Amino acid sequence: MSTPIVDKPEIILPTEGAEESLRPTFIGTAIIGGKVTVALHDGTVLGSVDVMSSGQWQVPSLSSWEKGKYKVKARQNVEGVDSEWTELRTFTVVG
Repeated sequence: MSTPIVDKPEIILPTEGAEESLRPTFIGTAIIGGKVTVALHDGTVLGSVDVMSSGQWQVPSLSSWEKGKYKVKARQNVEGVDSEWTELRTFTVVG
């Protein structure tokens, strides 16, 4: 019995190279019924949310970030199966 393959979620915002406020919000699309986890490049989890019935997900920042360049990634879990992480998305917090 093979393990089902779950596609990676899509990160829509922030776009690659974007300049963001001190409280960036991460938005994307994924499989309805799944759960998306967003993390920094080092694996620090920023948040996990259920995918909405529209197929969209959103992870807002709960506190202000320091100004600087960041790299984030996301993956989804559907029925206990994790997707691979997305490619890193780089953006800059400018305030």
